[in-house]
Amino acid sequence: MKNVSYSLTSAACFRQDAMLVDKMLATRRLSALSGPANAQNPRANYLPIRNSLYVTAWRKEELVGYILARSFQTSSVLGQKIYHAFDTSANEVNDDHATVSHLADTLTINEIVVQQSVEGKGIASKMLDVIMSQNSQRALSDVEFSVLCSNSSSEKMFTRFAERHGHAISFGNVSGSAWGSYIDWKVSVQAVGKVRSLCKENGSGNKLTILSPPFHTLSSLASTDWQCFRDRRDLVDRSRSFQKK
Repeated sequence: MKNVSYSLTSAACFRQDAMLVDKMLATRRLSALSGPANAQNPRANYLPIRNSLYVTAWRKEELVGYILARSFQTSSVLGQKIYHAFDTSANEVNDDHATVSHLADTLTINEIVVQQSVEGKGIASKMLDVIMSQNSQRALSDVEFSVLCSNSSSEKMFTRFAERHGHAISFGNVSGSAWGSYIDWKVSVQAVGKVRSLCKENGSGNKLTILSPPFHTLSSLASTDWQCFRDRRDLVDRSRSFQKK
């Protein structure tokens, strides 16, 4: 979209602009997000910590979109992924995020918000691309997020993101909330710096392997949670259909 600029927002930006969190909350109120007031992210979630990562989109001096994300180092115990918090006792919040992100193998996308007036302009996709363009993300192997089952536009956006930057999508837990049912997505990403050479010139992107982890599938069947199983399989089918378009 013309006249929109994108930036990776550091902790220093919050010190320089004391109203930045309030601007993010105002942008959320102007978005198409809906749901119970008591199910919204609290204000404290927007304040920077050592593994915070923010991308912001600005039209002139107005904040029109943002991404709130977190970086983690992970390990596996009995097939379960364990997320390790970075030690903040010896260091203050980093201004450039680089000393954390170059160690992180997993990035969780906690919230993507775009003002309703500029939706459909590709702003959310461009903000995701800003993250993947950072050289500090070279250790990154997984990008994870939860998608509302009824939100087909988000499913399509993340499928396209995976085509541009990844080689596989897998689907994990299905969970209920006050907003509706969410399905956990994981995109296995290419090494930073190789993305452009792997994407086709016509923009169709990489051909993806679409997975449904056996552990979660068996868990759903063992608990006779057939709706979860169907939701996951339906999501695989929809992602495949999106990729063909």
